[in-house]
Amino acid sequence: EGLVTATVNSGSIPTAAQVIATITVDPDMVASSGDEYEVSTVSSTLSVSTGLPDQGSFSVVADILNPGGGNLDGIESQITIRASDAFNNPVPDGTTIVFTTEYGQIEPQCSIENGACTVTWTSAGGSVLVSPATGTLRTITAGNLTGCPGVFPGTGPCLNEATFPDEQIYSGRNTILATTLGEESFVDANGSGLYDWIDLDSDGLYEPLDGETLEIFEDLDEAFVDENEDGVFGNDLTPGACTSAADPDGPECVNWITGGGEDTHVETFPETAIGNGVFDRGNGIYNGRLCHPDLESLGTPLCSFEPVLVRDSVVLVMSGNTPVLSLRDNSPRALHDGVVDLTGIATSETVILYASDFQNGRLPAGTVIDVAVTNCDIAGTTTFEVPNSNDEGFTVISLTLSNDGDTSEGQVNIEVTTPESVG
Repeated sequence: EGLVTATVNSGSIPTAAQVIATITVDPDMVASSGDEYEVSTVSSTLSVSTGLPDQGSFSVVADILNPGGGNLDGIESQITIRASDAFNNPVPDGTTIVFTTEYGQIEPQCSIENGACTVTWTSAGGSVLVSPATGTLRTITAGNLTGCPGVFPGTGPCLNEATFPDEQIYSGRNTILATTLGEESFVDANGSGLYDWIDLDSDGLYEPLDGETLEIFEDLDEAFVDENEDGVFGNDLTPGACTSAADPDGPECVNWITGGGEDTHVETFPETAIGNGVFDRGNGIYNGRLCHPDLESLGTPLCSFEPVLVRDSVVLVMSGNTPVLSLRDNSPRALHDGVVDLTGIATSETVILYASDFQNGRLPAGTVIDVAVTNCDIAGTTTFEVPNSNDEGFTVISLTLSNDGDTSEGQVNIEVTTPESVG
């Protein structure tokens, strides 16, 4: 019927390609004279670009990092994932991303479209840390200052930054994990587009005895929700949780931090033998479709075509909407009877305003703090806005007060307005 079909198989490097079709024409078949001749045509351009998500090209962000929700349900933040392959091309549309949240609720999955997709996280319940030593809620309400030793021994935000997150009180921090099947990242030192080796003699053979080395890659452990933000799986209330029971003091466990929840691992293949119900370390070899076939086919494979769970996480601060305020001098000691004596002061005095939520963290993003004074002068800005941030800590504002010549008593008035969206 005059139709010919050709199959084009992709290689390992992203590129543009065309198919050239050529036919040899026999003059006798077309009632012509002369020798045989060729007729060719070229296809439209084919694009070889997308592959599996690559760990180094997989990221999750939140539009509001401190949205509120510490004492109010229904507060939202949009969580967006972007995924590309090893060549930083967007992964195919329809790739499914799965989400897990430590607190609140989150839509379980989304499908990639044009390299990204978004789900909604919504506050629900609460997120107050419990002190492992006492079992008490770690907030900064009166009479319950667990983890606030000495610096601010009364009401007001607790300043003890040096020991975060071990002893400092920062409740309301929520870790969100995004995962999907993909590939480990590697450094393509020779530009081959495959995970392979540095071929010193260019003979196409891997010869480690001749000094040839494999390319560097990132060996991924199983993914986990790092609830206590210490960077390792488990905590010191569960010996052996992050490694084998025979090595509970292994190097990956030495930085365990108390005060967080029990980290939750995510099985890579729950339906297979790998789904063993415990946290597994990396397998020591590169995993991904860019594994060089010669390395995969060795008696002891040096890479594998099997995918792994690529992952990224973001921390939201479930801020409370009730401010906790404290005015202190530079010591930082509490002001004596709440008084700043400017009598006879030729220059100025500095007062520090500390503002947190009830969990010793940041107030919700967009919270406005207005400072007004009577019978004294204040230098600089008097309106401050809490930024969009998940950094640990709270708002610290330096106020410079000076004598305005009026010897009567004045006041420093502080008004805090949280966004309507957080109640």
